[in-house]
Amino acid sequence: MITGASGRIYDPLPIDNAAGFPQRFPLLLNGVRYEFSLYANVPEPLLGPNPSLTTIGPTAAANATLRFAAVPGTILPGMLIVDVTTGTVIPMGTTVVSTTAATVVMSQNATGAGVGSGDKIEFNNELMALPDGQRFLVVRVDVLGTDGTQQTIFLRKVVPSVEYRAGGLMLTFPKQIVARRNLNNPGNLGSNVIGGVTLL
Repeated sequence: MITGASGRIYDPLPIDNAAGFPQRFPLLLNGVRYEFSLYANVPEPLLGPNPSLTTIGPTAAANATLRFAAVPGTILPGMLIVDVTTGTVIPMGTTVVSTTAATVVMSQNATGAGVGSGDKIEFNNELMALPDGQRFLVVRVDVLGTDGTQQTIFLRKVVPSVEYRAGGLMLTFPKQIVARRNLNNPGNLGSNVIGGVTLL
């Protein structure tokens, strides 16, 4: 169950985050057949290279905390971490566990000589917390008629704090995290989009 900002209770929508985006799925509610479509609107220039930061101090072997001048909000748990300067000192598959304003805690300790001060650290598979500037989640809802007709009752970008009316439905999308690598690509890559629906 999902509780909206108004206190209204919603049933979860069957969003398959591993299917990638865009995606669509049918839903039968109160005898009415709906089709939901979701996609992340991300202009190509905003994709750019994977985000990277430069360390401001060393991280010794057997330590898992990286230090930076500042850690932006786009660095999120689940992102893969690669030391571009010295590739072997961060084990393959290491991910972000947590962040502060100036540190990143890794899922595995540094190895060998450790991470050096001034090393370039790349964070693969950016997790986009939407909406973010020009990037946002778009939801479309169609009613499917028994005669094969289709009527769009909802088409708009959505934000987490708002509840929406779509014909005889109320919708909410309180969490909208889309992994960059899940754009037009399936896989368990860290996307976490949650949506809820209830009848009016």
